[in-house]
Amino acid sequence: MRPPREILKHHEQHYPDSCAASGMEILLKLHGLESGSFRDIQDRYGNTNIGFERLADMLPYGIKAADEEQVIEKGFAKIEEETRHGRFPLVSLPGASKWHIWVAVMEADKLRFLSRDYQNPSILEIPDCPGLRHTVATYRQGKVHYAIYDTIKK
Repeated sequence: MRPPREILKHHEQHYPDSCAASGMEILLKLHGLESGSFRDIQDRYGNTNIGFERLADMLPYGIKAADEEQVIEKGFAKIEEETRHGRFPLVSLPGASKWHIWVAVMEADKLRFLSRDYQNPSILEIPDCPGLRHTVATYRQGKVHYAIYDTIKK
């Protein structure tokens, strides 16, 4: 498996509001289920914010995902646990940046959130910290919204 930053370096968000679709494509690429040029999910919905309502669109590609929301500490604990098992939860982090869909990764034993946004060639990064948790709690009434998943045999 290629490092997450390498995958993100070659991924693009093609529409201003295709955040969740872009995140779903990143997951497929992180697990080697699609190539770096894959953009079918974003192109299917275009400039539409689909949120996590279309996670089932990854099923034909080999990922079965679930939309979850938990109180901050329990949610972040689950996100961290998933990253330690080699998965990359998609996390909605409103208020943390202009962009809100991030991929959780574990780097050097620290939880980080990475993203690529529309027309920005840089990889965006937010470290897990109390300030981030406070911001997310403020925007989401004390909860964190995320998607976890399993890879499946097609």
